[in-house]
Amino acid sequence: MWRGHHPLTADQAEKLAVLLGLLVQEVLAANPAPPPAVVHELNRPLRRRQLRALAARHLENEQQARLRAAYGILTLAARQDDRTHTDWAARADTYFELRLGQ
Repeated sequence: MWRGHHPLTADQAEKLAVLLGLLVQEVLAANPAPPPAVVHELNRPLRRRQLRALAARHLENEQQARLRAAYGILTLAARQDDRTHTDWAARADTYFELRLGQ
């Protein structure tokens, strides 16, 4: 986190927020902004249903779910072998499959 190589996921931010006595949103706000390609992917109509389901699962609003998904998708991309040609749609598909089973 100090080096800024990988953004925190929402789950990691929740744990860190407890330790630091901060709100989860404050910890997530310290993350770098998601790349425009990830934002674009999450703006697709297909993702709206998934974001609503994610929000319901975590008892949060859609904007919070969007941040949760964006950083989760980035985390998946950081673990891939070829980081020069990231398929954000595939990463989003994988993320929502893991988190929601869809």
